[in-house]
Amino acid sequence: MDRSQRKDWKLKDLIRFEFYRVLDRKEPLESLEKRDREIFRKATPFQTSRRSAFFHWLVSRTKSEPFDLDPAPILLNGWRSIVSVGFVFSFLVGIALMFGLLSYDGRVPVNVWLVLGITVVPQLILLAFMMLMLVFSIFGIPMWRWSYRFPRIFLAKLLSQAEFSWASKISDSADRKRWLNQLKAAGSVLQNHKNLITTRLFRFIQSIGIGLNMGFLLCLWIVLLFTDRAFGWQSSLIQDTETAHHLFRLIASPWEWWTGHAFGGLSPEVVRESRIILAEKGQVSSLEGVSVWWSFICMSIVTYGLLPRLFFWLLSWGMESVVLRKMNFESIAYRDLWSRMHSVEFSSKGVEQKSSVVSQRRGDVEANRRSLEPYNLLIPNLDEESAIQWVSTFIGSQPSKAITTVDELREVEKLNCVMLIEGWQPPIEETMSDLKTIASNRAVQSLYLVLLERVHQGSMNMISDDWKRVWREKLRVSGVDNVFVVGSPKGGIGK
Repeated sequence: MDRSQRKDWKLKDLIRFEFYRVLDRKEPLESLEKRDREIFRKATPFQTSRRSAFFHWLVSRTKSEPFDLDPAPILLNGWRSIVSVGFVFSFLVGIALMFGLLSYDGRVPVNVWLVLGITVVPQLILLAFMMLMLVFSIFGIPMWRWSYRFPRIFLAKLLSQAEFSWASKISDSADRKRWLNQLKAAGSVLQNHKNLITTRLFRFIQSIGIGLNMGFLLCLWIVLLFTDRAFGWQSSLIQDTETAHHLFRLIASPWEWWTGHAFGGLSPEVVRESRIILAEKGQVSSLEGVSVWWSFICMSIVTYGLLPRLFFWLLSWGMESVVLRKMNFESIAYRDLWSRMHSVEFSSKGVEQKSSVVSQRRGDVEANRRSLEPYNLLIPNLDEESAIQWVSTFIGSQPSKAITTVDELREVEKLNCVMLIEGWQPPIEETMSDLKTIASNRAVQSLYLVLLERVHQGSMNMISDDWKRVWREKLRVSGVDNVFVVGSPKGGIGK
């Protein structure tokens, strides 16, 4: 099968996709629309969703504009290097920590409670937290993403620092530009695909945990192989040997259940005889059967440290696969590309001809703006006070009621509805569907669109007449009869 017919996204594809989008930021809109329209026109009938259409777009761009230096392997290899460094560092930390716990002067044995408290108890707490997050995720609460919010913020700041500081030290302009584009592509992936990055960070944390536990185990085996260590237990809070035995038995219950027999000979007698009782001058009064404790420590680290980390490390691969499979590119960040793929090829001559056909069929619909009164004002995603003031000045009267959501239309009387939206890009299918829904509402006589340029800090300006013609053409094709585009302040209202 041709790769352009597939829909399976991978992280390397996303990096390339975002890299091409970064390159498009400095290109003129007209050329981008022409290119993306042509790419979408050549897509198969099965590539109509954003997911499949964008994959077709990526393959087409890769064929027509191959990389001088592919950014995906560079960024992915850089990430693998970070993971490898983290794994080796945690492995060395595990060795050093276990070596310190096993060191003693030959008089007082190694305290098993201390070893477990340092190596196992923190991992038990983390294991309980991860299981809780897993339960929450099953019920649709995104605990994974929330818990890794700060690592994502740190990674974003690291990329920003690399972009503005490190890249400036590259002398060659072409290499510096390529490096900046790669960093911006990585930043776009981090910003637009938080769930995917969360799974990668989650796997990174598990890799660190695996390295730490492997360091524990390797150091334990090496020390026991070449030296003689005695083990016992003591605690200021747990003095009763029977209570201690129950706790040890509870810790050992998983592998006791797996093996089907008592855990390493740690019977009540062994636990009682292994208690460290300090006499005067730090001497041990009674210490027998301590040789069986090392296997208990080893199994505790494997059961509560290494195996859960391996399980969640493998689970992260499945989580990443699910995230990639469900990725639909519906966020606002991808509306510009989707709009360009569905943009209308504007020709002034063609539009004039189509407009004359509309006039012959429906008659001249030009009207004075005051004919809108009385009207309700719909202002989604805009500052309410600024929008009301601007529209009131534009139309010449205050709205009967200003609302910010479509649901509020149920609570108003049936009047004309003026909708203030940003129209600096052609409407896409989702936008047209939303407009149809609003226009069919029982509280809307007719829907009048006031199309604005990109709103910045409350500043509102209407789009050009050419873009209004594009919107009118889209509305004509959609077949909606009661939706109109409001003209410039000097003009009127046009279908």
